Amino acid sequence: MGMFDYVRCAAPLDDRVGPQDVFQCKDLDCCMETYWVDPVGHLWRLDESGTYDVVEESEEDILKARENREWLPPFRPVPNGNHGRVLPHRLTRTIRIYPSDWSSKVKDKLRHSDWPEYELVFRDGELILVQILS
Repeated sequence: MGMFDYVRCAAPLDDRVGPQDVFQCKDLDCCMETYWVDPVGHLWRLDESGTYDVVEESEEDILKARENREWLPPFRPVPNGNHGRVLPHRLTRTIRIYPSDWSSKVKDKLRHSDWPEYELVFRDGELILVQILS
C-alpha cells in the first residue's frame, strides 16, 4: 500500500463523514505524519517528536514470549510525559483525502464506488475549496 499521512478534518466536508473521522493522504510528505484541518479551515501539522522513549524489553519477557510462540520486539515505545507541538502548515496546493476506515461505517456490502474521496485546495495553509470527487 505504501506510506501515507493522516489528516483529521474538523472542517465540514459532507454528511457521510463526521468531524472526528481520520483520512489518509498521499499528497503531503508521505512520512506517516498527522495533520489537522481545524473547523475554520486552517491546516496544522502535529509534531509528536520527543514524546516517547524507547525501552529495551527484559530478557525474561523475550524468553516468555518465545515459549508462547509469540513475537516480541526487543524495544518498545513508552510515553515520557512530554507534549507534542501543533505547528501551522503553510501549504499551497491541492490534496486528495480518503477515509482511513470506511468499512466499519458501511453496514451492507462495501463497493469501491461508495468510498468517499475529497479534494482539498489550500492557499497559504487555509482551506479555500472542498470538492467531493465521489
